Amino acid sequence: MANSFDLQRLILLITGAVFAGFSLLCLLYPDLLTRMTGILAPTLTSQIELQAVYGGLQLGLGVLLLICGIVPKWSRLGTWVLVAMVGGLALARGAGVAAHGWDSFYTGSALIYESLTALLGLLTLFFNPRLNRAPQSTPIAAPQPTAPGSTSGTGADSSYSPLP
Repeated sequence: MANSFDLQRLILLITGAVFAGFSLLCLLYPDLLTRMTGILAPTLTSQIELQAVYGGLQLGLGVLLLICGIVPKWSRLGTWVLVAMVGGLALARGAGVAAHGWDSFYTGSALIYESLTALLGLLTLFFNPRLNRAPQSTPIAAPQPTAPGSTSGTGADSSYSPLP
């Protein structure tokens, strides 16, 4: 049996893992964000807000993308969510860079990652190649049903059914 996995689902799984992993790090080590970005959180409210957005919101997005990558019929909707959310991050970060210039490796790498991820997700909405593997062996053909009363069937025990 061939694998019906496609590029869209792969992107959802990778992006979901990246968002969920980064958000767990931000939840477990809140000062990591300060060291990486220089964002200061001088009050308890600001610290909780950083944990809520970088920890909670991104964890929710990561888990949603993972689920959409696992459930095939949700992958198209999940890809639209990916394009909207990650594309929105890329547009806003790009606007900030355009207005203020490059300031850190973090900003540049985040902008490149978000832009490429959103663009690749958008492309898979229109062109989504299957990532098929060749079958290991040739499947055995199922016996063909026979009509009632034919000589090849076994009468009452025949596998024939008029229903599809």
